[in-house]
Amino acid sequence: MKVETKQVTSAVKWSLITEVIVKLISPITNMILARLLVPEAFGIIASITMITTFADMFTDAGFQKYIVQHQFSDHDDQDRYVSVAFWSNFVLSCFLYLVIFFTADKLAVLSGIAGYGNVIRIYSVILLLTSFSSIQYAVYKKKFQYKKLGIIRVTVKLIPLVVTVPLTLWTRSFWALVIGNLTGEAVAAVVLMLWSDQRIKFFYSFSDLKKMFSFCGGSMLETISSWLVSNVSVLIIGQYLGSYYLGLYKTSITTVNQVISIITASTMSVLFATLSQEQDDDSAFRKTIATFQRSMGLFTVPLGVGILVFRKFITLVLLGGQWSEAAIFVGLWGFVMCESVIFADIGSYSMVAKGRPVFVFMSNMIQAVLLSIVLYAIRDRSFVVLAFSSFIVRWQLTATHYGLATKVSGLKMKDLPKELGIYLFAAVIMGVSGWLLLSIIGNSILESLVAIIVCVIIYFVILLAFKRTREQILGLVGTLKSKLNRSQA
Repeated sequence: MKVETKQVTSAVKWSLITEVIVKLISPITNMILARLLVPEAFGIIASITMITTFADMFTDAGFQKYIVQHQFSDHDDQDRYVSVAFWSNFVLSCFLYLVIFFTADKLAVLSGIAGYGNVIRIYSVILLLTSFSSIQYAVYKKKFQYKKLGIIRVTVKLIPLVVTVPLTLWTRSFWALVIGNLTGEAVAAVVLMLWSDQRIKFFYSFSDLKKMFSFCGGSMLETISSWLVSNVSVLIIGQYLGSYYLGLYKTSITTVNQVISIITASTMSVLFATLSQEQDDDSAFRKTIATFQRSMGLFTVPLGVGILVFRKFITLVLLGGQWSEAAIFVGLWGFVMCESVIFADIGSYSMVAKGRPVFVFMSNMIQAVLLSIVLYAIRDRSFVVLAFSSFIVRWQLTATHYGLATKVSGLKMKDLPKELGIYLFAAVIMGVSGWLLLSIIGNSILESLVAIIVCVIIYFVILLAFKRTREQILGLVGTLKSKLNRSQA
C-alpha cells in the first residue's frame, strides 16, 4: 500500500507538535519532583517498573506491532484481528496481575526492594489499565491519526503536573509517583476507548490468533530482549549498589531520553508506520530511511555532543544540585544515545517493518549478555566506573543493529546520506569550542547558557558553508516560512 506524502507530513507535524508540548511539560514536572524526592524513591519505582514492564511484554505479545505492520484486506478483516488482539491482551493482563499479586513479596526480595510487596501489588494495576489502551494506540497509528494521539498524550502528561506534584508536596513519598502513574494510565485508557472510531467487538477466533502468532512470537522475542537491555542493569545495580545509585542511574537515563525524544518520539512511530506500508517497495523503503536519517541527524548529532559538553549544566537545571553525581552518566549516555538514533533505532525499525524482528532480538541479546557480564564484574566499583562501562558497552548495540539491518533490509553503507559526515564535523568543532568557552568563562548557569548559544551559532554557520547542508537548511527555513504564511492568511 502506497503511503501518501501528505499523510506522512501531517503525521510528523502533529507528532512534533505533541513532543514539543510534552517536552515542555515533562521536564518541568521532573525538575520539581527531583527536588522534592530523594534518589532512593526513584530507585524503588524503577525496580517496580521493571516487574510491570516485564509482565506487559506478555500481555501485548507483539499485537501492537502486528496491527501497525500487517496489511489487512478490508475494514472487516482489520476489525476481526483488532478484537482478537484486544481480548487476548485483556485476559493475559488479568492472569499476570493475579500472578504478581500472589508473588509480590518474593518479587520484592528478588528485585532488591524487600518489604515493598504491597506497593508492587498496587502499582501492578497499571497492567489492567494498559490492556484497554494498548491496541487502541496501534489503531490510531495505523490510521495515521497522530493529531488525536497528540491531544491524548498531552492530556496524560498533564496528569503528573496536576496530580503527582501536589501529592509529592503533601507526602514527600514515592506513593505520589505510584498514584500519578496509575491516574495517567486510567485517563489514557478512557479517552482512547471513547474517542476511537475502532469499536471492539465481542468476538474471538483462535484461528486468527494462530495467524498472528508467527509474527507476534518474533516480535515478542524482540520486546523481551529490549526489556533485558533496559532492565538487567536495574536488577544488578539494585542488588549490589542499592536504591540510591539505582535512582541516579535510571533518572539519568530518563532525563536524557526525554531530551532526545523531542526528536525521536515525534518521528520514529511515523517512520515505522511508513516503512511498514512500503515493506514491499525496496526503493521507496531505502529512500524513506535516508530521508529520516538526514532529517534527524541534523539535530541528534550536535545534541549528543552538546549533552556531553554541557552535562553539569543539564543535570543542575533538570534535576537539581542533589543529583550532581549523575552528571557524568548524563553526559556519556546522552552522547551515545543521540549518535545511535540514526543507526541503531532506525536499523531496528527497518528490520521489524520487514517482518524480521528476530534479528533485533539477536542484537539485543548480545547487548544484554555483555551488559550483565560487565556490570557484574564492576559491581563493587564506583558510579563513575559504572557510567563509563555502560557507555562503552552501548556502542555494540549501535553497530550490530545497523549491521544486521544492512543484511535484512537491503540497506548499504554507501546509501548513508553524505550530510551525516558534515554534521559530525560541525558538531566536533562546536563541542571543542564549547569546552574551551567553559574553561575560559566558567560554567555557571548564565555562562553555560551563553556558551550554548555560541555553540549553536557555530554549528549552523559551519553547515551553511557546505552546499549540501546549506540547501537543506534553506529548504527547511523556506518550508517553515510558507507554513507560517499560510497559517496567518
